[in-house]
Amino acid sequence: MDGAVNISSRFYDISLSGFDVHQTVRRSSSALELYKFLGDYHGFVPFVGPILSHETIHSSETEKGKSVFNNNSIFFTGGIIAGWDIRPTRTDWWSIRTNIRYFPSLKVPATSGKQLDIQQIELNFLQLILYPGRFNANHK
Repeated sequence: MDGAVNISSRFYDISLSGFDVHQTVRRSSSALELYKFLGDYHGFVPFVGPILSHETIHSSETEKGKSVFNNNSIFFTGGIIAGWDIRPTRTDWWSIRTNIRYFPSLKVPATSGKQLDIQQIELNFLQLILYPGRFNANHK
């Protein structure tokens, strides 16, 4: 079976301000990604699979300098990963990868009992993937 299991992590902050209101979302996540390659078309290798992500999200809101909302959420959520590799051979020590991650149900509590929808589509374009364990095997 031609597939892969990866562990990924990401960290980012988002801030919005206007009319004396300031909102901040700070996200930290670690994810287990499983994907299946869907064939090899002369080095173009598409893949798709599920993601299980452990999320830690801090969200806050202030109005006129006064805190009106402050929340920490820790939870698991699912996502989807899809993309393609450009690889010269199945056993070469490098490849080029492009992928898209989508988390459709990424939501956290917000003011007045509502939810803040922070679902996202993440695009990683032209990543160089190195397989150090394969380098010596190909150059003996």
